[in-house]
Amino acid sequence: ATPPTANEAAVRAPAVAMGAFSRMILFPLLLAAPQGAAALEVRAESTSALHKVIGMLQDMSAKAKQEKNDEEVAFAKFETWCSQESADLKGDIEKGAEQIEDLGASIDKLGSDIKNLGESIATHEADKAQHEADLKAETEQRAKDHEAFLAEEKDYAESVDALDRALAILNKED
Repeated sequence: ATPPTANEAAVRAPAVAMGAFSRMILFPLLLAAPQGAAALEVRAESTSALHKVIGMLQDMSAKAKQEKNDEEVAFAKFETWCSQESADLKGDIEKGAEQIEDLGASIDKLGSDIKNLGESIATHEADKAQHEADLKAETEQRAKDHEAFLAEEKDYAESVDALDRALAILNKED
Protein backbone atom coordinates (compact mmCIF):
# COMPACT_ATOMS: atom_id res chain seq x y z
CA ALA A 1 0.00 0.00 0.00
CA THR A 2 1.13 3.57 -0.66
CA PRO A 3 1.92 5.84 2.26
CA PRO A 4 -0.87 8.32 3.08
CA THR A 5 -0.64 11.90 1.74
CA ALA A 6 -0.30 14.87 4.05
CA ASN A 7 -4.04 15.57 3.81
CA GLU A 8 -4.99 11.96 4.46
CA ALA A 9 -2.64 11.78 7.42
CA ALA A 10 -4.09 15.03 8.80
CA VAL A 11 -7.62 13.66 8.41
CA ARG A 12 -6.70 10.30 10.00
CA ALA A 13 -4.82 11.79 12.95
CA PRO A 14 -7.96 13.26 14.57
CA ALA A 15 -9.86 10.09 13.69
CA VAL A 16 -7.25 7.91 15.40
CA ALA A 17 -7.20 10.23 18.38
CA MET A 18 -11.00 10.34 18.36
CA GLY A 19 -11.12 6.56 18.04
CA ALA A 20 -8.88 6.12 21.06
CA PHE A 21 -10.91 8.70 22.95
CA SER A 22 -14.16 7.09 22.03
CA ARG A 23 -12.90 3.65 23.03
CA MET A 24 -11.80 4.86 26.43
CA ILE A 25 -14.83 6.97 27.23
CA LEU A 26 -17.67 5.64 25.17
CA PHE A 27 -17.05 1.93 25.55
CA PRO A 28 -17.91 1.85 29.26
CA LEU A 29 -20.97 3.99 28.55
CA LEU A 30 -22.01 1.66 25.79
CA LEU A 31 -21.94 -1.28 28.13
CA ALA A 32 -23.87 0.56 30.78
CA ALA A 33 -26.67 1.86 28.58
CA PRO A 34 -28.88 -0.29 26.38
CA GLN A 35 -29.18 2.55 23.87
CA GLY A 36 -25.43 2.98 23.84
CA ALA A 37 -25.05 1.26 20.49
CA ALA A 38 -27.40 3.75 18.85
CA ALA A 39 -25.64 6.68 20.52
CA LEU A 40 -22.31 5.33 19.36
CA GLU A 41 -23.58 5.17 15.78
CA VAL A 42 -24.80 8.80 15.94
CA ARG A 43 -21.44 9.80 17.43
CA ALA A 44 -19.58 7.91 14.67
CA GLU A 45 -21.67 9.62 11.96
CA SER A 46 -21.01 13.08 13.43
CA THR A 47 -17.31 12.17 13.76
CA SER A 48 -17.27 11.12 10.10
CA ALA A 49 -18.92 14.42 9.08
CA LEU A 50 -16.44 16.29 11.25
CA HIS A 51 -13.59 14.49 9.53
CA LYS A 52 -15.01 15.50 6.16
CA VAL A 53 -15.25 19.15 7.23
CA ILE A 54 -11.71 19.05 8.62
CA GLY A 55 -10.49 17.49 5.37
CA MET A 56 -12.28 20.15 3.33
CA LEU A 57 -10.81 22.91 5.49
CA GLN A 58 -7.35 21.43 5.13
CA ASP A 59 -7.81 21.22 1.36
CA MET A 60 -8.98 24.84 1.31
CA SER A 61 -5.97 25.82 3.42
CA ALA A 62 -3.57 24.01 1.08
CA LYS A 63 -5.25 25.59 -1.93
CA ALA A 64 -5.07 29.06 -0.33
CA LYS A 65 -1.39 28.54 0.50
CA GLN A 66 -0.69 27.48 -3.09
CA GLU A 67 -2.59 30.49 -4.43
CA LYS A 68 -0.64 32.70 -2.02
CA ASN A 69 2.65 31.24 -3.26
CA ASP A 70 1.56 31.68 -6.88
CA GLU A 71 0.56 35.26 -6.13
CA GLU A 72 3.93 35.94 -4.43
CA VAL A 73 5.77 34.57 -7.48
CA ALA A 74 3.63 36.65 -9.84
CA PHE A 75 4.17 39.75 -7.68
CA ALA A 76 7.92 39.14 -7.58
CA LYS A 77 7.96 38.91 -11.38
CA PHE A 78 5.87 42.07 -11.62
CA GLU A 79 8.09 43.89 -9.13
CA THR A 80 11.20 42.84 -11.08
CA TRP A 81 9.60 44.02 -14.31
CA CYS A 82 8.64 47.34 -12.71
CA SER A 83 12.13 47.97 -11.38
CA GLN A 84 13.69 47.04 -14.73
CA GLU A 85 11.24 49.21 -16.65
CA SER A 86 11.84 52.04 -14.17
CA ALA A 87 15.59 51.81 -14.75
CA ASP A 88 15.08 51.65 -18.54
CA LEU A 89 12.72 54.62 -18.39
CA LYS A 90 15.19 56.58 -16.26
CA GLY A 91 17.91 55.88 -18.86
CA ASP A 92 15.58 56.91 -21.68
CA ILE A 93 14.73 60.12 -19.83
CA GLU A 94 18.42 60.92 -19.37
CA LYS A 95 19.09 60.26 -23.06
CA GLY A 96 16.10 62.41 -23.96
CA ALA A 97 17.39 65.24 -21.74
CA GLU A 98 20.79 65.04 -23.45
CA GLN A 99 19.12 65.10 -26.84
CA ILE A 100 17.08 68.12 -25.77
CA GLU A 101 20.26 69.94 -24.74
CA ASP A 102 22.02 68.98 -27.99
CA LEU A 103 19.04 69.99 -30.09
CA GLY A 104 18.70 73.24 -28.12
CA ALA A 105 22.34 74.06 -28.87
CA SER A 106 21.81 73.14 -32.53
CA ILE A 107 18.73 75.37 -32.66
CA ASP A 108 20.69 78.27 -31.17
CA LYS A 109 23.56 77.77 -33.64
CA LEU A 110 21.20 77.44 -36.59
CA GLY A 111 19.29 80.51 -35.40
CA SER A 112 22.55 82.45 -35.38
CA ASP A 113 23.40 81.08 -38.84
CA ILE A 114 19.97 82.13 -40.10
CA LYS A 115 20.49 85.64 -38.74
CA ASN A 116 23.96 85.91 -40.31
CA LEU A 117 22.79 84.51 -43.64
CA GLY A 118 19.75 86.81 -43.58
CA GLU A 119 22.04 89.79 -43.10
CA SER A 120 24.29 88.51 -45.89
CA ILE A 121 21.31 88.07 -48.21
CA ALA A 122 20.11 91.59 -47.43
CA THR A 123 23.60 92.95 -48.19
CA HIS A 124 23.75 91.00 -51.46
CA GLU A 125 20.28 92.16 -52.46
CA ALA A 126 21.28 95.78 -51.77
CA ASP A 127 24.46 95.24 -53.81
CA LYS A 128 22.44 93.66 -56.60
CA ALA A 129 20.00 96.56 -56.64
CA GLN A 130 22.95 99.01 -56.74
CA HIS A 131 24.63 97.06 -59.56
CA GLU A 132 21.39 96.94 -61.53
CA ALA A 133 20.98 100.70 -61.12
CA ASP A 134 24.61 101.19 -62.18
CA LEU A 135 24.09 98.89 -65.17
CA LYS A 136 20.99 100.80 -66.22
CA ALA A 137 22.80 104.14 -65.89
CA GLU A 138 25.81 102.83 -67.81
CA THR A 139 23.55 101.38 -70.51
CA GLU A 140 21.78 104.73 -70.90
CA GLN A 141 25.14 106.53 -70.99
CA ARG A 142 26.46 104.15 -73.63
CA ALA A 143 23.35 104.69 -75.70
CA LYS A 144 23.88 108.46 -75.50
CA ASP A 145 27.60 108.07 -76.26
CA HIS A 146 26.75 105.81 -79.19
CA GLU A 147 24.32 108.38 -80.59
CA ALA A 148 26.96 111.08 -80.13
CA PHE A 149 29.56 108.86 -81.82
CA LEU A 150 27.23 108.14 -84.72
CA ALA A 151 26.51 111.86 -85.14
CA GLU A 152 30.21 112.70 -84.92
CA GLU A 153 31.11 109.87 -87.31
CA LYS A 154 28.51 111.14 -89.75
CA ASP A 155 29.93 114.62 -89.43
CA TYR A 156 33.49 113.33 -89.96
CA ALA A 157 32.35 111.18 -92.87
CA GLU A 158 30.70 114.20 -94.45
CA SER A 159 33.86 116.25 -93.79
CA VAL A 160 36.09 113.55 -95.29
CA ASP A 161 33.74 113.27 -98.24
CA ALA A 162 33.86 117.04 -98.73
CA LEU A 163 37.65 116.99 -98.50
CA ASP A 164 37.80 114.13 -101.01
CA ARG A 165 35.64 116.10 -103.46
CA ALA A 166 37.72 119.21 -102.87
CA LEU A 167 40.91 117.25 -103.53
CA ALA A 168 39.40 115.74 -106.63
CA ILE A 169 38.51 119.21 -107.87
CA LEU A 170 41.97 120.51 -107.05
CA ASN A 171 43.55 117.54 -108.77
CA LYS A 172 41.49 118.20 -111.87
CA GLU A 173 42.63 121.76 -112.01
CA ASP A 174 46.18 120.85 -111.82
